[in-house]
Amino acid sequence: MTLNPNDIEYPKGVSGPLTEDSSTRENHIGPEFDHQALPDGYRKYLSLEVVEDGYIANTDSYVGILPCANDTFLPIIPKTEVRNLSYFLQKSGRLFHDLDSPFDDEVPYETVLDELTSMHELFIRQLLDGVDRIRRDGLLKTHRTESVTLQQIEGQVDRREYGRRAAQIQYRSIPQHRETKNLNNIPNQFLKYTLEYIARGSYATIDDEEIYQRLDYFHPVESVNLTPELLDAVRRIEQEQDLPPSRQYYLAPLQQARFIIEEADISFGEESTAERPSFMFRMYDAYEDFIRNKIEDILRDEGYNVFDGNIRHRRDLYDSGSKERYELKPDIVVSDDMQDIAVLEVKYKPSLESTDHYQTWIYKQQYGVDRAALISIPTSTGQSGSEVYTRNRFRDSITNFRYSLADFSESNDHLRSFLAEMFGFPP
Repeated sequence: MTLNPNDIEYPKGVSGPLTEDSSTRENHIGPEFDHQALPDGYRKYLSLEVVEDGYIANTDSYVGILPCANDTFLPIIPKTEVRNLSYFLQKSGRLFHDLDSPFDDEVPYETVLDELTSMHELFIRQLLDGVDRIRRDGLLKTHRTESVTLQQIEGQVDRREYGRRAAQIQYRSIPQHRETKNLNNIPNQFLKYTLEYIARGSYATIDDEEIYQRLDYFHPVESVNLTPELLDAVRRIEQEQDLPPSRQYYLAPLQQARFIIEEADISFGEESTAERPSFMFRMYDAYEDFIRNKIEDILRDEGYNVFDGNIRHRRDLYDSGSKERYELKPDIVVSDDMQDIAVLEVKYKPSLESTDHYQTWIYKQQYGVDRAALISIPTSTGQSGSEVYTRNRFRDSITNFRYSLADFSESNDHLRSFLAEMFGFPP
């Protein structure tokens, strides 16, 4: 299902989508608008300012769709041009944990920004990629110890029982505990069920053979029916990360498979198609994750490690005057096998301030690295993503690279060239 912006029915007084992080006439709403049409909790995302000819919606930094009364919807679109919001969310890694609706209503997802055949196919594509990882690193096997009596030794001999049997002249009957490996566990069975389910559908961008190839990998696993107990068990595995440390790569495909099944609104015994959920998310958080993941994709192949400095590689900065301790958390820290070699700050804004450069300079100095850069959005929709300039401060330089979301293919090429020059590898 693909929807056009013209297919959206807006509340009375609303002529088009609102724009994120804006308090200008761009977000004007006519006087016939009834604010009671907005859902409970809308104040987290916008506030209404009464003006002479209606309202101005002062929006926060959230993007998404507010379900309103009478089956109307109020979209909030990014302030920067994004040609494909679904791709952006997918590559930011936020597709599955940010699309839970804060509201009760169900509304279509592809509304104001995308021309994709179906968001559903993006979910399936990510699941197939996750199964490829499983194929590469191995199926999950559960271990079980069983007591058997054999003519040869295949496990740990039960000496006490063997001694008892030997006293009865049963020397060739050897009781023992044998460990077996079983593929018929909940993760494997649920993934196989999901692949069998999606194999019954037809898709615009996914060939049937792509699904059957992955399904064939689960051939040794027994097929099961979907039950509420099975879904609950999968949820518990996700929440508790109840998998061996060497099989944690199962978590992502399990989550993706569950999302596909729950999105299908399967009532046990019947299958029907559910509408896409409403959604809200912070654009600047998603932009930061998107840039970090794109940089990791490029630098990993060149032998570098890329970390989220908000989680790992934090450092402390002490102010000797105030005796205060400040925690340094760069958005991106790049390391080789020995040490940190670069820090990068991501700014979801077109106009950078001196404080942004100063912050990045502090990171560069405190981490003792030779490379530092800012990555921000263009100042205009037509601006090339390759614009780079240098800001000198304290006899040092910080470079800013602008990544445009209006043309992912071109921006990805420019980003690779920028990183190649920064780290000294072939573009």
